[in-house]
Amino acid sequence: MDDETTVDAGIDTTLTTGSTELGLAVESAAVGPPGRSRLAVAILVVAGLLLLGAIPLVVAAMGQRSEASDAHDAAATAHAARPPLQQRQEQLERERADLQAHVDALPDLIGKVGTAGGELADAQASFTDMANHAADVHNAGDEAGATGIFRADGQGALDTLVQKNDAAKQSIQTVRDAVQTLKDGM
Repeated sequence: MDDETTVDAGIDTTLTTGSTELGLAVESAAVGPPGRSRLAVAILVVAGLLLLGAIPLVVAAMGQRSEASDAHDAAATAHAARPPLQQRQEQLERERADLQAHVDALPDLIGKVGTAGGELADAQASFTDMANHAADVHNAGDEAGATGIFRADGQGALDTLVQKNDAAKQSIQTVRDAVQTLKDGM
């Protein structure tokens, strides 16, 4: 056998006997490295521009996501704060209803002061009339009659006057307390 064999297909094979090497040599063609066509360059440029154009969209989308996350956090905070706010609202409504009841009662209380004042004026007029009558009797020369009037009618008129005076004071104090309650509630 021959030690060397050449194949006319352009492949040179060398076989060495008694050796473990097998060498193959391929004749190189006279073709240069593959070139890029204009279409391929245009596609690469367009792809690059699209990538550059996508960057602001990605940034904007991340900003929107951040805003949505902030809105979600704000909603969660508002939801968590709702029960205490609702309790506070109910408390304020009860306080408002209580104040409204005091405001509604105030005209009646003032009316009672007016009534008590009128009764006090009547008691004072009654006492004055009794005292004037006793003075007329005394001036007429009847000292014993004047003393009797004071003893009989005077004590009753004086007791009524003191009672009506105390009632008027109590009515006025009730109105003062109601007004102070309104001031404290506001």
